[in-house]
Amino acid sequence: MKTILPTPLIPLICAALMVCGCRQAKMERLAKTMMEHEIIIPDSLKLLNEDFIDESAMLETDGKYKLIVSIPKEQCTSCKISAHELLDSLLCSTTLSVFVPMVILDQPDETEIQTIKATIEKFRLEFPIYLDSSSGLFNLNPFIPDDEVFHSFLLDRSNRVVLIGDPTTDYNMMKLYQKVLADKFSSR
Repeated sequence: MKTILPTPLIPLICAALMVCGCRQAKMERLAKTMMEHEIIIPDSLKLLNEDFIDESAMLETDGKYKLIVSIPKEQCTSCKISAHELLDSLLCSTTLSVFVPMVILDQPDETEIQTIKATIEKFRLEFPIYLDSSSGLFNLNPFIPDDEVFHSFLLDRSNRVVLIGDPTTDYNMMKLYQKVLADKFSSR
């Protein structure tokens, strides 16, 4: 038996499909724009967890691939940094001589900073967590979209975006980061 959609629904379905297609095209255009620029890392970043970083190589960023995870002030920052297991997995699969993570907290308020420091101490987080009190990352790189999807990315040695997505919250994205990093380092 053949099912036929009522005629009034056809334009609505077509409109919904066009909206999805337009969003996808916009996301691809924004990603392409990001990948055409060098990302400038602000000099004004303040390291919050120096006491817990055993490897000094973790703080040396020149000439290395960098994972930038920028957490906006609107998010529960301490929630996000306490979910560090996937980042730990990524760190175990790479070498600090060529790769370093940088978690950048964008303008948290003073109350949130105290909570963040308590979270860092509780979990003894060993990857660099920086405070960006002046939103320098976004001011120096105005082409980074407001959409949080674009606030986590992998930079190559020249600070060009190689991959966009957050491996700290998505297992599949973490696996993709591992693959990209393994490919980059095995081809050296």
